[in-house]
Amino acid sequence: MDGNKDVLKNNIANYSGRAHKFADWAFGSEASSAAEVTSKFLCKLKELEYSEPLTIIDLGCGPGRDLDVFKRSTDPTCKAIGVDACQKLCSIAKRRSSCEVICTDFASIGSFFATSSVLGIFCLASLFHLPRTELPSLLKLLYELLMPSGLLLTSFSYSRDEDRAMSDGRWNNSLPLDLHQQFLIEHKFEIVEIFKCRIYNGQWGVVISKKS
Repeated sequence: MDGNKDVLKNNIANYSGRAHKFADWAFGSEASSAAEVTSKFLCKLKELEYSEPLTIIDLGCGPGRDLDVFKRSTDPTCKAIGVDACQKLCSIAKRRSSCEVICTDFASIGSFFATSSVLGIFCLASLFHLPRTELPSLLKLLYELLMPSGLLLTSFSYSRDEDRAMSDGRWNNSLPLDLHQQFLIEHKFEIVEIFKCRIYNGQWGVVISKKS
């Protein structure tokens, strides 16, 4: 447990030390790649028969780039709420997106959202910062927060199978696509769509799944 606390502390320290630089990168050269992912997610949300606005959590929202996209969406209209553990990134996200942003670790989001209250949970390049041992409990929690048929987007670097600290202190949980899907299926998610994207200097396997 203490080791996992150190992982969170090191992840936060890394992003706190370069929050504005990272924000400029995210909103700059990486925006077009992220837009392809948000577009696919919004298209799948639109297919669900729920009244709008649709409540979405951007889990690991960083500086708020994708939050802003969700907020501006008109088809479907969305209520987007950001969650991030880095206070500096949360402050940037609030300012740049004008959305509600909750500063907390991922495991604690159950304190802020009721069971079956969210239609979409969007995790682009965020869950890979969690040690693999933490994924089962988090996936169970996300499943509980989603409404029936609610959608979860997850992404992991897929080029290798790794679960360790990187040289800069952040955690790197890289999952090949078969393992990525296995984790989701084992936690009752039904696979909806699988694709790949290049963002943040890496190749990512992206899976949209739904609460079965």
